[in-house]
Amino acid sequence: MRVRGEWEEKTAPPVALVARVLGVPRSTVYYHPQRRKAPELDELLSARIKGIIERYPRYGYRRVHAVLRNRDRLTVNRKKVQRIMQRKGWIVHRRPVGKRPRAQGLSSVVPLSNRLWATDMAHLFCGQRTPTRILLTVQPLRSR
Repeated sequence: MRVRGEWEEKTAPPVALVARVLGVPRSTVYYHPQRRKAPELDELLSARIKGIIERYPRYGYRRVHAVLRNRDRLTVNRKKVQRIMQRKGWIVHRRPVGKRPRAQGLSSVVPLSNRLWATDMAHLFCGQRTPTRILLTVQPLRSR
């Protein structure tokens, strides 16, 4: 917070007076925050993480960290693995919390055959960005 305005440098009020009027310490008046630079990413570790993700695309940062620690015998901080995966956009998104709606098992009354059909849809994730969708349509058997 620099004291500038209509005053010239010669007639500017003392910093101690400005600080007292504002009710802040003098060090606050002199303070100039500086932006911190983002730390550089470890490219060798990033390459190892990318290899694990390509092999196991559903692994999150905890499982990737466990693979690095157990299989590769590499000592690395879990938070560092998480930071690399977040910056590179490799984080697996969490499922929403809560109960999902389920179909209720109600009996259906059909006057004629070939009038009742059942469908089901599945999404398969095969490593691509968009899932493969499968739609199943079946005619259930009726016992008389």
